[in-house]
Amino acid sequence: MTHILEAFKAAGVRSFPEVKAFCEGAPLWLRVTEHEGLYALRYMKHESDFRSQVVRQSRGIVLEKETNRIVSWAFNKFYEYGESGPSYGERPNLRLSLDVSKHFSIQRKY
Repeated sequence: MTHILEAFKAAGVRSFPEVKAFCEGAPLWLRVTEHEGLYALRYMKHESDFRSQVVRQSRGIVLEKETNRIVSWAFNKFYEYGESGPSYGERPNLRLSLDVSKHFSIQRKY
């Protein structure tokens, strides 16, 4: 289950109006756009808290209005060179490793 769906379940939101109110308010501050029977969640560059895994997954993810079933899921938020991102502890998909020369390197965990 994704962090988004887990957050919906934990907050007890099911209907689209509840989802919209939950996502657009603090602490997520997500943009919710709707089209026919679908809606998309996107983070807002300056308002959203990128320490939240829910926010990092909200990079254009598309869900069905009636069931909250995921229809399309782009990559999670990634960070460009020089862009400040969350710390190692807040990014479970990365791990630190120490090589023989005692230099730290970041590796993708599969």
